Amino acid sequence: MALYRQVHCAFWCDDTDILETFSPEDKYFYLYLLTNPHTTQCGIYEISVKHMILETGYNQETIEKLITRFETTYKKIKYNRATKELAIKNWLKYNNINSPKVQICVERELAKIKDKSLISFTDTVSIVYEEGITKKKKKKNIIEEEEDRVKAVENNLPRFRDKKNNERWKKYEPAIKTVILYYNTLRKRKLNPASENYVKLLGILFEYGYTKKQCEIVIKYQWVEWGDDEKMYKYHRPETLFAYENFLKYLPDAEEWYEAQEKRKQYQNKQLEDTKKRIKQNEEYIDPELAKMKIGEIMKTINK
Repeated sequence: MALYRQVHCAFWCDDTDILETFSPEDKYFYLYLLTNPHTTQCGIYEISVKHMILETGYNQETIEKLITRFETTYKKIKYNRATKELAIKNWLKYNNINSPKVQICVERELAKIKDKSLISFTDTVSIVYEEGITKKKKKKNIIEEEEDRVKAVENNLPRFRDKKNNERWKKYEPAIKTVILYYNTLRKRKLNPASENYVKLLGILFEYGYTKKQCEIVIKYQWVEWGDDEKMYKYHRPETLFAYENFLKYLPDAEEWYEAQEKRKQYQNKQLEDTKKRIKQNEEYIDPELAKMKIGEIMKTINK
């Protein structure tokens, strides 16, 4: 059960149904569905008609009419009376699940849903669930493959770390410089990209086919994970991140996180285009400053 829910300012102006069709009663009921104490991170939760009656103050007849209207006319929700589970179609439109920890929580909640058809109803939430299952299997396979790879190259690592082989890494110098500069930008540091230690660490990764993009993803993901952790903060350094065995452990989670971020950006870009289109269609009714502010809010979210 949530302690609180945020209501995005966009709730009142970026949905045509709310702007043009919803009655005051509809708006109140929709806000209740989005913020009541039974809500979850995934937007699918158990709630009985009795609870709706007690918490909104409406009688049973009104609640039943509202549920039917939101299901059949507005198509904003789906309610299974047998399992008492309610799904909100546009849950992610007003609730951010960018955090890896929140995404893990969402996956756990979705796994417990009794009526699985509700998951596919919730659009982008279903992507988190369905792809989450696929990614877990993929991640397991990747880890197993990388463990075999580690064993295959373990005997070679001492040779690669030998000073005599520093010439071997010259071809990777541009990529190594790019990765360390990316780290410096994120952490506001001034590490030397030409450091022999970094050349060796990253040279080994590049030698075995890993890319500078993968290195940057690991840097960013581990910073998201460790940045606010007093105990782990100090380990966010190239010596830890790019140690071969550590890198293999971090990479699957980092790539999964990165893919989720990219999908989120695609969703937000679509939301931005839809908002611009709605503003243009209703420009005679919408304050230009409000429209500009709304677009700015979405752009800020996309650029995070």
